[in-house]
Amino acid sequence: MPRLVLLLIFSLCLLHHAGGQRLLPYTWEDFFTFMAEDEEAEEEGNRDEWLEELRLLHEHPLDINHASPEALLQVPTLTEETVEQIHAYIYLHGAIQSMGELRLIPGITENMLRVLPLFVRIVPETAAPQRQQKKERLQGSMDYRTDFPLYYRKGYCVSPGYAGDPLYHRYRGELKYDGIRMGFRMEKDPGEKYYDSYGGFLMWERKDRVLRRLVAGDFRSGFGQGLVMGSGSQWGLGSHVVSPSQGIRPMRGMDEYRFLRGVAAELLFRTGLGDFTLSPLLSWRKLDATLDNEGNVRTLRKDGLHRTQTERASERSVSHLAAGGHLSWKRRWLSLGATGLWQQTDRPLMPGDALYRQIYPEGSRFGHIAMDYALTFYRLQISGEAAYSTDRGGWATLHRIRWTPTSRLSLTALPRFYSYRYHSMLASAPTASGSVPQNESGILLYISTSPAEGWAITAYADASHHPWPRYGISQSGNLYRLQAENEFAPDRANRFLLRYQWRYGLERGDAMRSHHQIRLQWECTPNGGKHNFRTSLLTHHTGRKTGWGISEKWSATTADKQWNATLALTYFSTHDYLHRIWLYEPSLMGSTSNGSFYGEGVRGVGKIRWKSHNGQWTLEAKAGSTCRLDTRIQGSGLQTIMGRWKTDIGTLVRFTF
Repeated sequence: MPRLVLLLIFSLCLLHHAGGQRLLPYTWEDFFTFMAEDEEAEEEGNRDEWLEELRLLHEHPLDINHASPEALLQVPTLTEETVEQIHAYIYLHGAIQSMGELRLIPGITENMLRVLPLFVRIVPETAAPQRQQKKERLQGSMDYRTDFPLYYRKGYCVSPGYAGDPLYHRYRGELKYDGIRMGFRMEKDPGEKYYDSYGGFLMWERKDRVLRRLVAGDFRSGFGQGLVMGSGSQWGLGSHVVSPSQGIRPMRGMDEYRFLRGVAAELLFRTGLGDFTLSPLLSWRKLDATLDNEGNVRTLRKDGLHRTQTERASERSVSHLAAGGHLSWKRRWLSLGATGLWQQTDRPLMPGDALYRQIYPEGSRFGHIAMDYALTFYRLQISGEAAYSTDRGGWATLHRIRWTPTSRLSLTALPRFYSYRYHSMLASAPTASGSVPQNESGILLYISTSPAEGWAITAYADASHHPWPRYGISQSGNLYRLQAENEFAPDRANRFLLRYQWRYGLERGDAMRSHHQIRLQWECTPNGGKHNFRTSLLTHHTGRKTGWGISEKWSATTADKQWNATLALTYFSTHDYLHRIWLYEPSLMGSTSNGSFYGEGVRGVGKIRWKSHNGQWTLEAKAGSTCRLDTRIQGSGLQTIMGRWKTDIGTLVRFTF
């Protein structure tokens, strides 16, 4: 460990004295790769949906001078406090004329300025009336995706095995006209026999009415810090672009668990005392659950897979009712909110006596109440939420304190506390990993700075405590994390990156282990962006063993941007799962690919994309192949692959109008 720390310090000092120019804004590919490579980011289902929503926003950027606060909150990096500062600046000084002018607004950092051009635009005041008079037209998109393997897995050729073929299919579509939006989705996972995941939504939206939004069908909701409902507060190296999801919004992704089905609304009342927003919701849907012999719920299943007889037996076996909403008040620099939620299942949840199950919800009726706040004092932003669960008397609290003394420096503290008995089924755990069970108390300190032209540092340190044992561990314990990333861009063509991660805590077998991970990366974009080369060296050290990998990526785009091709080749050599190498690779539109590899092998990926001149048609194809050099059998159980090679092909067709 001392050598790794010295290497990190030496690199920071070297870059500190190096010259260069201001870091350039992210391209969409830069941003997408950055979020997909964040190994501490949210679980893949949520992340895919979130990135798909951002892609739609990127294709239709907001006019920052005329967008509503609710619309600006969709933009990564922008918090409620920052949006308030933007609106205050426009009120005092008039319309923003350039992206550079954003540096004058308190709370806007250099990292934000790298992200904002992807999702907002500056419309001159003379052009604004013409834009407002533009007639609404029917807009929409439809896409079809299929993935199929060129190998056999044991579950597809023996009995009993999977019910269906190994192909993956997905249909998705959306229409929008004059404030009315509707969408649908259908999905069949590999091994399933039918399209057993489906849904849709219908949304009516008017920004100048009391009833601003009405959604029927599948929707998602998030309020406060997400302790009761929402995706929660997340952090990692991508923390400066991840904010808690706010309000009511339609469900566009393919996740089969984290959404509600029913009706929700958003009403705005403007008064002399401030703006009041009421967001009621009502949901009823069937959930997958594993039942015991008495018909009680042992576990709520979240993977959405229905391949084997056991998995199909759990399909939609419990009914879930949710009713409640959120009331907020906002005036200038202060906002307050209250959340109330009642949940009920038709079968009692009885998780059992296993130690790691003691954090699971128990019973059939669950009530939650919460209070949230947000206030801004120039460059200081404070927000938080305190929640109480009535079923077992547990409570939780989380606060976000952010100070931006200059545009080049941002400091954040995130203290959180869960009592032993708090749990909310509609919230994701606000933890450093994004997927660890709730009841993780701790504090995180985060820094983002660009102390010199052409380079930036982001880092965080987190200490947490688990009062209940986790799966595979028989005692409670602490977990410590440290991450730091240093990026240096000496010119427009080259960018260097050094990332270090350290984790220390209890693992299976009640062993305390330290994990060290390092990523060294050089990215070159010559010829005005037509070509891009990236070389990455990765290593993972645990105990006395070290795993490592090296990855090469090349992409090219034609001058008319009709064609794009990407190739990636990776070699990895690790001892076991503890030393796995995280790898981001090119993926089809609307999805990410961020898997882990262990053992010894080679992974190659190729992707090609074609887009028509009018932008309406998009065709993509991807082929990925892994050759394992250390074994002739891959996987286990029904997932056993008899051979060294594992090759998959995916295609996607998209039509927009």
